Amino acid sequence: MAGGLFPEQAAALATAAIRGDREEAGRCDAAFAGLWDLFRAHGSLRLMYAAANMLGLTEASPPKPLLGPDEKLKASLAKALPL
Repeated sequence: MAGGLFPEQAAALATAAIRGDREEAGRCDAAFAGLWDLFRAHGSLRLMYAAANMLGLTEASPPKPLLGPDEKLKASLAKALPL
């Protein structure tokens, strides 16, 4: 799911993994570590909607009955984006 919003970072991770370059794959994966942690704790779908909004790509909201993240979670998400 993250690859749709962060294609360059995701492609670098996939390329390193395919090459078997564990060091580079680990470095690329580390850029996503905060995002992975938030996904595990709060789910990925609503966070990806919020990330897309933060990046100015959309103003869409997650489908009901899902709620968007609160302001505290949005702040955590902003810090975790692999930019």
